[in-house]
Amino acid sequence: MSHLGGKTKKVTTYGRKKNQIISVHSDLSAPIPSSPLAVKAKRPVLQSKLSSDISNIPSTPLPPAAHNGKKASLKILESPLSSPEFVYKAQKVHRPGRKIIPRSPSCSPVKIETPRREVIDAVVPPIRSAERIQAIFEEKPRDKTKQKKKKQQSGGLGDLAKKLKEVSIQDEVPLEPETILPKKDAEANLKAALSVLLQSCSSPTVSSFDTFLKGDDLPKYGSLTKVGEASYSEVFGLTNHMTGEIDYVLKVVPLLTSALSNGLLDVPMPDCSRIEDVSREVEVTKRMSQVPGGGFVGYIGSYVVEGEYPELLLRKWDEYKSTLGSASVRPSVLPSSQKYCLLVLNNAGTDLETFKFSSSTGWLQAAGVFWQIASSLARAEEWTHFEHRDLHQGQILISVHASESDVASSDYLNPLVSGVHTTVIDFGLSRLSGVTAASQSEPLWSELPAEVYEGKGAQWDVYRSMRDRVERDGEWPGFHPITNVMWLHYIARYITSKLRPPKPPTRRSSRLTALYVRLEEAYLMLSRVEKVLAWSVDFPGQGQTRRGLRGAAENVLDTKLESAETVLEWGRKEGWVATA
Repeated sequence: MSHLGGKTKKVTTYGRKKNQIISVHSDLSAPIPSSPLAVKAKRPVLQSKLSSDISNIPSTPLPPAAHNGKKASLKILESPLSSPEFVYKAQKVHRPGRKIIPRSPSCSPVKIETPRREVIDAVVPPIRSAERIQAIFEEKPRDKTKQKKKKQQSGGLGDLAKKLKEVSIQDEVPLEPETILPKKDAEANLKAALSVLLQSCSSPTVSSFDTFLKGDDLPKYGSLTKVGEASYSEVFGLTNHMTGEIDYVLKVVPLLTSALSNGLLDVPMPDCSRIEDVSREVEVTKRMSQVPGGGFVGYIGSYVVEGEYPELLLRKWDEYKSTLGSASVRPSVLPSSQKYCLLVLNNAGTDLETFKFSSSTGWLQAAGVFWQIASSLARAEEWTHFEHRDLHQGQILISVHASESDVASSDYLNPLVSGVHTTVIDFGLSRLSGVTAASQSEPLWSELPAEVYEGKGAQWDVYRSMRDRVERDGEWPGFHPITNVMWLHYIARYITSKLRPPKPPTRRSSRLTALYVRLEEAYLMLSRVEKVLAWSVDFPGQGQTRRGLRGAAENVLDTKLESAETVLEWGRKEGWVATA
């Protein structure tokens, strides 16, 4: 700064993050020791620290500016922060009396040290920016001594770019070799599981899929059509050639093979079930079809077949997708060695999710659906300590029956009053005791998949409530009938949300007036049921004191309802269902 002489100059220092105004007085006779900006006889060249944002560095260095007839020199200095730095001598600009000097660490009263990072986690800096920086420093020959020293301090920017190139992000982590079952063990396990399944089925042998559809094991039918699908199965209806009605359904469940279980196939595949899980489903379905009083799907038979997916079923699959849509993978991709379990069941109607309640008697139908489900669960609790644990709207089938509108009875269990008959299906997550004679005391149950606790919505709230209650009171193999009450509460909320409150008739008619009174009673009954069950299962947002629907006072029960049996008994006391 000797060219400044004895004058006072005002110097503006511009950093990359903020501006700093520094007044430099070169006319002092001696420097002030306490000031970090003390002026000495020979002021060291100011240094500029490289910005931490490496993506903002230009691709080439700025051209040197002339100063007093001499060109400013560009030097590379070693930084204690393990990164190279640009150092410029003062450059003349168009504004007289002002000079732009990059900010130097020596101008700051506080020294900030950035710790070195040996491991790069999660955040990957831009590789392109690192390569551009490397190109800047390689344009001119470097002093080998300085390069060696710099490499020892920071590992070299070229090494950093090389390391960044080696960093990769994968969507899926490949299976480690030890997580894949050895081929011999996998084949032995599959063979043993298949043997157990065949013992539970109606036939002890594996037959051809195509031949089975043309054989005598299936009930006689006129035509076949797809009527539904689930996560792990396709459901086809067998139509009676005389009546045109669907009397039976064929549930096709692909079995999990070793190739699928080890993830060796790259193409999208339909969801397949473990052979052990299918064996359990067959046993439970057979057991539940024997519950006294009915209410659960009727079991006809089960078989194991092998081969390509039949062309007949594929055509029906395409028709279903073109009209109703499908989220499943077309089963034609399954190999010719694929095995399936076929369950033949009685047709029980339309699932609650797609069922359309009557515009005139919808509340009577809804009341019949609820109390028939409660009755079925209550009888199953008493007979085999049953918990469904997955009783959403897709697991309830409804068939319409002729009702008598003049019946004055309020017994909603009577199909003549409600006009519907309800059936419970799908026991993949159910818990029950005494499936076989050899295991009368051993419960049969299945752990809920972890993903069901992550969903959003009323159905997924029930799974989380079940988990909290079961794990608080005991373990999953135990009998916890409160889970049936949770699902009854869910069904009550679901069916009341699908219907509008009944309206009085617009014209005078004794028949319409009587029907309206019955609809109003069913509406108020279900509304009260939903609130009492919410209180019984500690559903969030429900208190013990509240006003009823339309201002009517509601009495809270003395004790909470903790099983389907107690719910049914409460309904009998209220006169909503007939006394046994």
